[in-house]
Amino acid sequence: MSAAPTTASVGCLRDMLNLATFDSEISWRTRLKNSTNFDLFAPGLITLLDFDGIELWAMDSKTGDVVNIADTVRDETLLKWSWDSNSWKLAAGKGMIGRVFLTGVAEWENDISKVKESVFLRCPIAQRLKVKGVGCIPCEAPTGDQLVVFMYSRKELDFENNSKKEFVEEMIAQWMKNGKEKIKFHSTKKPVMQMVVKTGGKKGGKNANKTKLPSYERKPVTPIKVVTKEVKSVAGIDKDTPKQKRRR
Repeated sequence: MSAAPTTASVGCLRDMLNLATFDSEISWRTRLKNSTNFDLFAPGLITLLDFDGIELWAMDSKTGDVVNIADTVRDETLLKWSWDSNSWKLAAGKGMIGRVFLTGVAEWENDISKVKESVFLRCPIAQRLKVKGVGCIPCEAPTGDQLVVFMYSRKELDFENNSKKEFVEEMIAQWMKNGKEKIKFHSTKKPVMQMVVKTGGKKGGKNANKTKLPSYERKPVTPIKVVTKEVKSVAGIDKDTPKQKRRR
């Protein structure tokens, strides 16, 4: 007759189920992100279009929330914005991103510091971090899933001419169309910073009893090429004896 499960074994089983749920959540986000080849396309795209950051938002099929699945920023001063993006869960139709996800119609604001919070829910932090121009573009991932591309800039957008908006939206469409191909938007500027989501505290560590929250690390998304030159040995540069040198 088998022994009754102990408290420790039940706790271990619960941890395994929680880990499986977490891995499942990560997998669908990673699948969508990789389908667009985000790490290859996004950095050059925002440099080409002169934006400071770009994010991908998609619907979690389990909860119905629209959540951030990937993002890239131009420099470290916008990492707080990236962290804030990862804390939001929007219902379809809520806020600018939720609205665009529901309606399928792109929205642009030249300066969100001048709009109401009901129009853009993240107005307060945008004002603190001096984020101004934003754009929300609906699109379809190569997998067929619906996505929203959110782009932002610390400068006001001069998009009074609709042809500029159409150009940006066409670039996004081309990105999604060619997402699986080995093509990228080339950039000569410095590498941007990519947010990498990692798991919470280690099992049994000092944070074991605390709620597991995602932690982040920063890494450049564009590899830095290092050119090395062959260096001759010092002894081989001049093999003349001191006596031969004096005769020159």
